[in-house]
Amino acid sequence: MLARNIIDRSPFELLTPLDYNQGAPVLFLLFVETITNLFGSSELALRLIPLLSSLIGLAIFFLVARFFLETRYIPIALFLFAFSPELVYYAQELKQYSVDVTIVIALSYYFLRVTNSNAPRKIDLICLGVLGSLSTFLSHPSIFVIASIASTLIVLKFYNRQSIPLSCLSLIFSSWIISFGVNYIFFLKPLSMNKDLFNYWDSGFLPLPTSADALIVWYKTASNFLSFSTLPAQFHGVVLVLVLAAVALASGIRNKSAPMLMSAMCFFFAIGCSIAGKYPFSGRLALYAIPLLILIVVRGLQAISDGKSVVVYCIMTTALIFPSFMSLPNIALHPIQKEEVRPLLEYVNSNRKSGDHVYVYYGASHAINYYLRNDTQNRNSGFWHFGRFSRNDRTGYIEDIHAMRKWPRVWFIFSHLYWDEEDFFIAYTDGILLDKKTEHGASLYLYQFRQSVPKMEAQTRVR
Repeated sequence: MLARNIIDRSPFELLTPLDYNQGAPVLFLLFVETITNLFGSSELALRLIPLLSSLIGLAIFFLVARFFLETRYIPIALFLFAFSPELVYYAQELKQYSVDVTIVIALSYYFLRVTNSNAPRKIDLICLGVLGSLSTFLSHPSIFVIASIASTLIVLKFYNRQSIPLSCLSLIFSSWIISFGVNYIFFLKPLSMNKDLFNYWDSGFLPLPTSADALIVWYKTASNFLSFSTLPAQFHGVVLVLVLAAVALASGIRNKSAPMLMSAMCFFFAIGCSIAGKYPFSGRLALYAIPLLILIVVRGLQAISDGKSVVVYCIMTTALIFPSFMSLPNIALHPIQKEEVRPLLEYVNSNRKSGDHVYVYYGASHAINYYLRNDTQNRNSGFWHFGRFSRNDRTGYIEDIHAMRKWPRVWFIFSHLYWDEEDFFIAYTDGILLDKKTEHGASLYLYQFRQSVPKMEAQTRVR
């Protein structure tokens, strides 16, 4: 759906609200649009920005880890970051989430360069100011990091822990406020009016922790987030991670550590906005927080293990990285897949006979239209039929099925399914099943309705 917006729109049109309930930072959209103008709209071209962003993020994460951790703990953080299945997956999906991660890391890096020096270099201050101003146009959740950096700089200034002149801080903060204001007025405010998006992410808004039910929601959210980031997510694992994070944050805040203050502030603002119903803290929308969580937890491991025996270090390190280590074979042998429509489309094009029609379930229509974008003669031949959205009144689906029965042979393509709708279609499609093929998250059926077929041909062939 996002690819179709980018391909079908001009750069100027990408500045207006997107179709199909999509939302993405404007600079991210324009960067991908530029790539498509240079290299075409193939899958490889569309994946290029997320991939490059992820690789850059990995390099910067190493530099940030050097500010957070002692040398022997850096490989642990790098391992958790580099082999996170979700971070690996979003390194190749046409979405902005890997850019979110990289922007968070890059902002953290320049913040730490500034706060780690008694006399910050002008170039570092300029980079921090410019990157912070641009980041809101590249990453929606970057505002949490910007707010945490500003808050931390103010706290450190109050305690005389940094020497940046107030005039310089005022200039940086002013540029960030103006940049966010422009982004909010022209892009974020229209996006926030999309009720369908907010309804879709409704479960990602945290309640106030004032009741037992609310506390259960908080625990489930924490467990899901840890599982999402490949940290231990079982009860004892959640306890371990929370203890390590609490130790790191308590020690860092007590010592007014710039890295820990900034990280704590970031989670404070993110969770606060979730409670306020402004930005969900859930799933891929919270991907940006994974690097900070990893650094906080490993910092807690460092705080507990320092001065202890090697046995304590090895036991706690093993407990922390074991889930990620166990996921390595699965990542290598079975990459995350979602809805593999392309092989089914290739199968149809290779096996379709003259006069065959193709019915596309509405959820699969965006993917099919993307793959047929350069084959307009085929798409406009009259043999392709795109189903209607009739979720609330399934008589619409029945009417679609009846309309297909006037053709001798019809291929049905399903993906991006809602509940049991594929089963519903199959139950009402009473023709002879000639062929069936499935891929991850997608399926294909060939039915004959009017003409009789030889007995052997009519047998179901499942591939």
